[in-house]
Amino acid sequence: MMSLLALRWQIYHDELKQLIASVGQLFTFVTLVLYLALPIMILMPLVWLSIIADTETTLQDRVIYQWSYFFLLFCLIRVQRKAILASKYQHFLSSYSQRVIISRTTTALLTIVAGNLLLLAPLLLSFYIPSWQVFWQQLHFPLFTLISWFVAYGAINLARIPWLSLLCLPIVLLLLPGEFTMTASWLNFIVLFVMTIEMLIEPLAHIKPLLLPTKYYWQVRLVAMMSSPSNTIIRLFIIVVLLSLLAYVQQQMAQVSQGYLQVLFCWLLALLLGSFQFDNEAFYQQYEHFLASLLSRTRTRYITDILPIITLAVLVSIVLQSKLGFSTFVLILLPIGTLITIITTSKYQRNFFILPSLFFITVTMLV
Repeated sequence: MMSLLALRWQIYHDELKQLIASVGQLFTFVTLVLYLALPIMILMPLVWLSIIADTETTLQDRVIYQWSYFFLLFCLIRVQRKAILASKYQHFLSSYSQRVIISRTTTALLTIVAGNLLLLAPLLLSFYIPSWQVFWQQLHFPLFTLISWFVAYGAINLARIPWLSLLCLPIVLLLLPGEFTMTASWLNFIVLFVMTIEMLIEPLAHIKPLLLPTKYYWQVRLVAMMSSPSNTIIRLFIIVVLLSLLAYVQQQMAQVSQGYLQVLFCWLLALLLGSFQFDNEAFYQQYEHFLASLLSRTRTRYITDILPIITLAVLVSIVLQSKLGFSTFVLILLPIGTLITIITTSKYQRNFFILPSLFFITVTMLV
């Protein structure tokens, strides 16, 4: 009989092939648009590690790069969660008379494979510390490594996203006044404490999200998105990587991007954000008759679909303007470009990028 590890590996391999096939068009689009930047994007996490390891990194920069790394790691493993746990085959796997420790060890090994370089690189760098004296001086980095493994654990075992440690805590830290200082070790101690509490008791899980019956459209849409989150997670992952790449380049060059580069960057983000409408259209086509009973007008459904995307575009534009020094004009340009992309996605499907591209070319000529 095939061993449990070999069986789980074969299941993981097959599930991963299906996952890649399901997002094949998105990968093709990203490859065409970001062809020259792909090698840099793949190596960006290693660049982040060098900034995180540096004790001279400011608190704000440390928060940005550490949480970009945590978010990237969480998304990478979360999108493979069903493949790692072999969720579709639990009834069959229960027939295997294996001890719990063997099953958990197998899950841990597959998680390491899924996390790959993002999990192993910090660990290897932590072992590279030559002496105990240097270890205590660089204590923040082993703590960062431990937090990374906690993030991987949460991506596999938590039913909900760890909102407190991954989203709320970095926002609070970024809103602190510029005069506030904190050592890297204390920062990571606090993160580790908050994450441990969240892993053990999941405080936000006890809060009822909305006391609405399931017939409401928002809740039905959220359930559908959570059941197949790969497209959403990959798009968010690409957006985070692009923002981090831009922040790093501007920091190294000690200058803000020029006007036409800001427009080019907004064009890329608008295409990525607007492409969320592909998922909305596929969802509506699949459940057209049922959704018609929830929202009597197509216009109402359309507005309901695009509101979260436009809200995300506004939030990204605020980050570009406040944290990366972009022109105030980006607060208008990115949401409008995203709206145009959403409309053309619904109207022209695969040719959705033509009209937004013409719009941004016109803006570039006026800059």
